[in-house]
Amino acid sequence: TTLAEISLIHAHQFHFNALKAIHGSPIGLNGKEQQLSIVGMGKLGGEELNVSSDIDLIFAYPNKGETSWLESGVARKTVSNQEFFTRLGQKLIAALDRKTADGFVFRVDMALRPYGQSGALVMSFDALEEYYLTQGREWERYAMVKARVVSGATADREQLDAILRPFVYRRYLDFGAIEALRDLKKLINREVMRKGLQDDIKLGAGGIREVEFIVQAFQLVRGGRNISLQTQSLHTALQQLVKSNIVA
Repeated sequence: TTLAEISLIHAHQFHFNALKAIHGSPIGLNGKEQQLSIVGMGKLGGEELNVSSDIDLIFAYPNKGETSWLESGVARKTVSNQEFFTRLGQKLIAALDRKTADGFVFRVDMALRPYGQSGALVMSFDALEEYYLTQGREWERYAMVKARVVSGATADREQLDAILRPFVYRRYLDFGAIEALRDLKKLINREVMRKGLQDDIKLGAGGIREVEFIVQAFQLVRGGRNISLQTQSLHTALQQLVKSNIVA
């Protein structure tokens, strides 16, 4: 996980500087330069990556606007912040995911972003918040249990957390999520049966995915009231469930 985060940070900084030299700095509403915020999902978010893991990411940036710069008093061509960060995201993915003669760094999966593969590669914080408020689904809440901002300015990290946490964790015992989780588990079980993976140590009954599902289901239902369950770590969440006498 540490290797993945360092790789992301350095690849981001390299390509950010390269794009800034071409288009100028992406400026926010406060008149200051913006950075891309990278949200790690799945095993990256939970700090549980193994050697063969890919990395699941979501890209976001603070404000819409456009790039800006003055060089020797002469204004140069600018682009929108959306275009700037989209290009940055594309270059960041290619730097890590593209296969070369030396192999590749990490496989990158962007399927968990809003609207999936058909959605924009990057979104502003406002657009991200609007999506989760109006269109966010239960399986996305389940996936967001693992969400962790791995790169971005400190203030941006706090703002993103303020957007994502209320979507995942409701302020009450969220028994309304149980039916949706039950349907999600049925879909997972059908897929396991279809592929003949009933005895698979990862996907089969009693396997790794089932342990994760049980723990994250309890986190969704009870995490709004029990703050100790609001963690990306499966191991920590399981310990807290035992301490809270929810599982034995």
